[in-house]
Amino acid sequence: MRTFVISRIRKAEMLPDIFSPDMKIIRSVTIDDIVAWKKYANVKIRLTPEARKFAVACRMHTKQRIRKDDENTWIFTIPEVPEQVVVPWILSQQGEAVPLEPPEIVEAVKKAASALLGKLEC
Repeated sequence: MRTFVISRIRKAEMLPDIFSPDMKIIRSVTIDDIVAWKKYANVKIRLTPEARKFAVACRMHTKQRIRKDDENTWIFTIPEVPEQVVVPWILSQQGEAVPLEPPEIVEAVKKAASALLGKLEC
């Protein structure tokens, strides 16, 4: 699939050439390996009931799991995921998702949140 910004298209025309996609390449791309970023293993995130709804809907890995931790929280475990995918997701939950492991992901979330706080006028 390709997406285009309509306002940037200046002209469209039919050409006699036919594009044949390489099905081997297409079949090789999965949700578990869509980009070549470094992946972190065993990412664990504590979720509130509200964040749990979004974790159920958000597929970051085919083998991700959510288990009940206590009465009001769940543990979301992702077998492997890039920082560039999981950190923005955690931040988008507005405090309803707290990273637990690995330390590199916890630090990346702290760094991103601190960078934003440092740019806000208080």
